[in-house]
Amino acid sequence: MTIDSSTLSQARTAALKASQAFIPTATSLVSYQSSGKLLIIGTVDQAIPLAKQLSLYLECAIILPEHSPNDYVQMSAIPMTRGKVQKISGYLGHYYVELMVNNQAYNPAILFNGHHEFIDLILDLTEPPHLKQEIFPVGYYAPNGNEAIVAALLQELPDMMGQFDKPKFFNYDPNICAHGRSGQVGCTLCLTACPTEAIQSQGEHIAVNPHLCQGAGSCTSVCPTGALTYNYPSLADTLNQLRQLLSTFFEHGGEQARVIFYSRDKAESMAELTNLLPPYFLPFAVAEIGSVGIDLMLSTLAYGAQQIILLSDDQTTPMVIDVLNKQCSYIQPLLTAMGYPVAMVKLQLWQNDLMQLSTHLQEPVILPNIKRVTYAGLNEKRTLLRLAITHLYQQAKQHPSEVALPQGAPFGEIQVDVLRCTLCMACVSQCPCAALSDGGEVPLLKFNESACVQCGLCQASCPEEAITLSARYLFSSELRMTPRIINETQPFHCIDCGKPFATQLMINRMQSKLKDHWMFQGDGIRKLQMCENCRVKVMFNEQA
Repeated sequence: MTIDSSTLSQARTAALKASQAFIPTATSLVSYQSSGKLLIIGTVDQAIPLAKQLSLYLECAIILPEHSPNDYVQMSAIPMTRGKVQKISGYLGHYYVELMVNNQAYNPAILFNGHHEFIDLILDLTEPPHLKQEIFPVGYYAPNGNEAIVAALLQELPDMMGQFDKPKFFNYDPNICAHGRSGQVGCTLCLTACPTEAIQSQGEHIAVNPHLCQGAGSCTSVCPTGALTYNYPSLADTLNQLRQLLSTFFEHGGEQARVIFYSRDKAESMAELTNLLPPYFLPFAVAEIGSVGIDLMLSTLAYGAQQIILLSDDQTTPMVIDVLNKQCSYIQPLLTAMGYPVAMVKLQLWQNDLMQLSTHLQEPVILPNIKRVTYAGLNEKRTLLRLAITHLYQQAKQHPSEVALPQGAPFGEIQVDVLRCTLCMACVSQCPCAALSDGGEVPLLKFNESACVQCGLCQASCPEEAITLSARYLFSSELRMTPRIINETQPFHCIDCGKPFATQLMINRMQSKLKDHWMFQGDGIRKLQMCENCRVKVMFNEQA
């Protein structure tokens, strides 16, 4: 039965009203403090005219290129110097600039009254800018030759004084982070996905600078464990708001729901676009489109949406677009394997021609009706993925046992070359997710696929290079969650006391590597066949 457009329109209106009434959980704030010290970096022709205008509102200083005429520096009423910028780091109210002047390091913050260490604001007029990240820190402006941006900055910069607050966008749980162990590097997905360069490696864990983070969300999407989660709104809040949107739509007679995810700062344009679309299209604002990962996408389908559209915009950076493409590439094989059309998940680039964009969004496609789940949102990524995929699998036409996934997907197994593996258990001690375990007194290696996030720490730590990663999804919960033996052998017993202490392969490997060592010549080779206690006894007897 086809629902008339009037009913669908009323359903959408009710759904959007219910969604907009949702109040997310409050979060902590990140504060910036600016006293209006502005450093302008550029040529004489660029910097001085702007400094004269902005000095009416801000305390300005200028850095000119190192070969600029010296008379400007000596005669200007605005503090300035010449030099080569070596480094810029920091954020609004806390910028540190390192300048080379006559082959000596120089901090231009001393140009300002009071000889401060840090600078509040930077206007970088060089082309290209000194900073290279896709999203600049708050308080760093680089128009890159765009005069329209320069004109806008003349209006914006005078207001950049005082205290500024923003939400803390992320939560980080180091206890489930798979970045590193014992000097080995595993997962680096968040490091390569952050367009602000706010994330740094700190040995076994990572550190996120909350003042540099601007909530792009791509780090939370790629994190395989859920160690990094979006904090405002939280994943649970986002899912509960989404569930409210869809349930209200269906309760008011709606059907064939298609959810369009878009960044909140595009709200005005999205309202215009929504009016051009049929009423089964439901716009859903997120803080940033990069925060929509596979957990949110699959949960949306489980909540009853027939299609998900990720709508990027002109501010979405290439790094975030790449993350979204990869997230879609992980979902598409899952959908195909279960007999669902890949069109259920679609990444659509923004177009300023809204009529043309609406036409692209309405491309005809046959989409299935799926029984909806009603469970509440969670902040546990792996649990959400398991629940959503299990539900979609139960509703699917096809029920394969497994499906191969692209490299980088957060599911899979490891394959062990049993001819190389000595069962030294280095991989067990390194695994951050307890996917690997030993057999206690019995030399065997067990693997729990449900816990594996394909971080690669086991592979990096294996001294025999016996481990390879294999991304896939095993649909059977029982097989996925039951530890299985992936290598085992008989224990090697001490030739003196009979204690099991190693494996035959490990002893063979040690004998091969140490056969030319002076300590293990002749009968000395027998020491390698003894447990640690018996070996010590023999060595003491030899010295007596």
